[in-house]
Amino acid sequence: MRPRPSRFTSTPLERGARDPPVDSPHPPGTRTRRRRIAGKEKMKTFDPWPVFFRREWSRNWPFLTGFAITGYLIVKMTANFTEEDLKNSKFVQEHKKH
Repeated sequence: MRPRPSRFTSTPLERGARDPPVDSPHPPGTRTRRRRIAGKEKMKTFDPWPVFFRREWSRNWPFLTGFAITGYLIVKMTANFTEEDLKNSKFVQEHKKH
């Protein structure tokens, strides 16, 4: 019977570690969850956005809708300003950066 090697004093080869296969992209001892797609292996990743939007839409739609309407109105109202309007504006004069 062989004596059990110490994991602190022995080398990986003495502990029975194998060299990874030449075509393996992963280091030995790692596990990956893979899925075959059209003959290619691909890591399966979790996309949280659909879950987030499905869960949060009923709570956030009033805020998002109000934000969109307010932004639209501000853009429409300020798009018609000319340089002359801006020069004569009391608000612009008070907040003018020097």
